Amino acid sequence: MSQERWAVIDCAKAPNSNCKLKMVVPEDRLEDLVEAACDHMCKRHNQEDNQETREMARGFIEIKEW
Repeated sequence: MSQERWAVIDCAKAPNSNCKLKMVVPEDRLEDLVEAACDHMCKRHNQEDNQETREMARGFIEIKEW
């Protein structure tokens, strides 16, 4: 059985976060994950929707095989 690669963001790993949200998408959908993470960061963590926030979201991405 072959494993698939997934892109994961775990909000709990962000500095000073007590948030438990995890987002997972197939690896080929990274930009969808960045978009969803940026939306979450703006709505729940009072970040601005800008390039810096998107780069921060990209920095939280981990690739996992399941």
